[in-house]
Amino acid sequence: MLGKGSQGNVYEVKNRKDGHQYALKVIDKSFLKRKQEIKRLKSEVTIQKYLSETGATCENIIQLKHHFEDENNVYMMLEICSAGDLSGLLKKKGKLAESEAKRIFKQLVRATKFLKKHLILHRDLKPGNIFITTNDTVKIGDFGCSAKLKNMHERRKSQLGTPNYLSPEINNAEEYSYSCDVWSLGCILYIMLVGKPPFESRYVKQTYRRIMNEDYVMPKFVSEEAQDLLKNILKKNVDERLTIEQI
Repeated sequence: MLGKGSQGNVYEVKNRKDGHQYALKVIDKSFLKRKQEIKRLKSEVTIQKYLSETGATCENIIQLKHHFEDENNVYMMLEICSAGDLSGLLKKKGKLAESEAKRIFKQLVRATKFLKKHLILHRDLKPGNIFITTNDTVKIGDFGCSAKLKNMHERRKSQLGTPNYLSPEINNAEEYSYSCDVWSLGCILYIMLVGKPPFESRYVKQTYRRIMNEDYVMPKFVSEEAQDLLKNILKKNVDERLTIEQI
């Protein structure tokens, strides 16, 4: 067992033929009660297949090796990241040295830029969806909330994601595009440097209010360069927020 989710579990498995290890995501069909949940699962498989089969490979994105289903479950065989996820690393260390945060952030920016090139919104970038290999390569995974756009100008309006990493435009039920993932990256950089999400509150509604007001504290121990980068990512106004290319 590698992890448990709301709709199933992830297991470490070994291919008997070649001895290679993989992460097997097992989604229990009985938990897929709503049409929206089935649609998201199909979208996740489709996006992962596209990234794995069309040559659109990036070392910082988890690759889907195989998928199948039976009467009870849907199975996704993914490349394994034996060092866990960024959430676990942060629980262990509290916060990261700026040099380590920069190394991880650079890989996340590379992956997010790659996704944009292929018209994919992740929409749920957070430490729990960022995985680490034994050689310290960082990989973005879990595309359950993702969407593939038709072109660079298409916008979405669905409200989904994780409260602490939700962009103001999604929070406010406005149309949005790639800038939502940029905002999430800013939240991830902040938590790596500070040890907690920038807008975290006791109550979800209060978290949403803080997001809409750009209400966060910047500790003095964060370098001026990192502060400048964060201030230009965590901008409520999308037109003022840095693009992934500018980052």
